[in-house]
Amino acid sequence: MKKFRLLFLIFFITINSFGQTCKQEEVKIIYKNGFEVFNICKSNPSITFDDNKEYYWYTEFSKIKSTEGGSGGNLLNGNFKFYDDYENFRIDKNYTLGLEDGNDVHWDSSGNITFKNIYNKGKIVYQKFLNDEKYWIEFNGPMF
Repeated sequence: MKKFRLLFLIFFITINSFGQTCKQEEVKIIYKNGFEVFNICKSNPSITFDDNKEYYWYTEFSKIKSTEGGSGGNLLNGNFKFYDDYENFRIDKNYTLGLEDGNDVHWDSSGNITFKNIYNKGKIVYQKFLNDEKYWIEFNGPMF
């Protein structure tokens, strides 16, 4: 009986974890001032949206949008990069099922980092940025 319960539990966890994945598709959007390359879930997995979190999603018509507590298109999932019109790397972000997750780093036109945020499933946990007086401001820990 214990073996049956263990097998059932392993089967349930395996099915549940596969249900949270998505088949990704890369999208490239070209603008006058540069272009962005990112991944979306080709078809969104069934997830429970948190009403207090902001989800980023994409449609061919509206491009990238965000809404609290839900999605109006294909969820961003994976890496997002933005390059300016001179093909300088300007933004590097990560998303997991529509939520900002991991590093979010921005550079100026000279290649200097202007700010860095770290997210954990939609919640900011670290922030460092250059203020108007060119001093670094850093927030880390429970204040978020």
